[in-house]
Amino acid sequence: MSSDIVKSLAPDLEILLNQRVIAITPTPENSWRLTLESSNEELTAQAIVIVIPAPQAVMLLEPLGDKCIGCSLS
Repeated sequence: MSSDIVKSLAPDLEILLNQRVIAITPTPENSWRLTLESSNEELTAQAIVIVIPAPQAVMLLEPLGDKCIGCSLS
């Protein structure tokens, strides 16, 4: 059901569900490189939405430090 909502809000975007991201890295092109746990595949995205519990979000975002614009980790 929630995937139907996402698809209706962003019909032209590629949406990946049920993928565990183990690293987020900024790129020189002002995008994000995501490393997936299952395949160690790296994806590049212009924007990301993080919808996970706060403790897991902190583990992913804390290494980014001040590169994480709009993030509040305190």
